[in-house]
Amino acid sequence: MVELAPARQSGYTDAMKRLRRFLRTTLRWVLRATLALVAAIALYLLVALVLTLIPVNRDFVEDQNGIEILVIGDGVHTDFCVPRKNAIFDWDTVIPKFRDDSYAGELLSFGWGARGFYLAVKEWGDLSVGRAFESVFLPTPVAMHVDRYPYLTTDTRSLKLSPDQYRRLVAHIRDSFQLDPQGKVLQIDHPGYYSEDRFFEAKGSYHLFYTCNSWTNDGLKQAGVKTALWAPFPASVRYHLPPARN
Repeated sequence: MVELAPARQSGYTDAMKRLRRFLRTTLRWVLRATLALVAAIALYLLVALVLTLIPVNRDFVEDQNGIEILVIGDGVHTDFCVPRKNAIFDWDTVIPKFRDDSYAGELLSFGWGARGFYLAVKEWGDLSVGRAFESVFLPTPVAMHVDRYPYLTTDTRSLKLSPDQYRRLVAHIRDSFQLDPQGKVLQIDHPGYYSEDRFFEAKGSYHLFYTCNSWTNDGLKQAGVKTALWAPFPASVRYHLPPARN
């Protein structure tokens, strides 16, 4: 058996000690970072819950003879669904004609969200870890998705607004579009998910504290509807709203 010289043995021992110290330090930092992340997520969820339960516009009463609008969506995202045109506002004056000009639908849906996510993720299978991280943790540019055939689900919520309340909601949606120097909306060169939808440049920035659902909730606030103080999740948006009418 070959024995290490004392100097070499001492150097080997010191190296092992340094390695153990490095591993212990690294492990402590990993544990601390993990605990900090878990605590941050828990705090975020707790704040979201509390602020969801706190309503604004508590005195809101539906106008039974008013204009029906829908809040549509799923477990991740929410959109507004409003009349394509009525006596108050004609969206055809803002949104260019769709490809299928034979369609004379009554409703349009508007959804504000992360531009990169919108354009790259048609189905959940298209979602990458990097795209998800960017959409959640980094402020990202946004886009407006406009659909001619809105989807209605069990998560749909319906309410009727007075003419003044509807004007304020329209202003919220319209003011969220980016405009060119001539005041026209800027369509994004993208085929859409189907043949009936389009994407447009929008104002703002998407991030953890202002999501697509926050945008929807802000529209409800601006219209004077009873809704959550802060709503980062679809369930937060729907919490104070009446169920959809059949």
